Amino acid sequence: MIAPLAWYIALLAGGLLLLIAEVFLPGGIAGTFGVLALVGAVALGLVIFPPPWGFLAAIGVVVGGGVFFLLWVKLFPRSSAGRRIALQVDLTNYKSLAPPPPELIGVTGETLTALRPAGIATLDGKRHDVLADGGEWLPVGANIRVCAIRNGQIIVCAADSP
Repeated sequence: MIAPLAWYIALLAGGLLLLIAEVFLPGGIAGTFGVLALVGAVALGLVIFPPPWGFLAAIGVVVGGGVFFLLWVKLFPRSSAGRRIALQVDLTNYKSLAPPPPELIGVTGETLTALRPAGIATLDGKRHDVLADGGEWLPVGANIRVCAIRNGQIIVCAADSP
């Protein structure tokens, strides 16, 4: 039979290894089992150690885990493994799509998809992603008019609305 102290050490080590593995394995399963192993280690530590030491062991796991996490966040991105999986592109000069031209305001068109409230419409013979004003739902084939351009989005309303 395995001694309770060996179980405690195995749960601590296994929990930390599973949390580290979570960085490289997608899905959250390894991290979930890692946290459960650490919770099990805390619970086992409260049972197997005498009263003041069980509580101190639990506090040690929580504080040690926090320190380990902070060191990991600080040091991992600079490691060779961290540099391989982290984004290294400088995005300071990144330009997103140009905002729609203000000349579109007042242009009429037709919805190609139902606007619930977002969808696709043709305006001046070109397809555009549009957003219905006020969250209104418009069916396919509805006649629309560009009411405004806000935050780079083309806001449309029914052509017969004021």
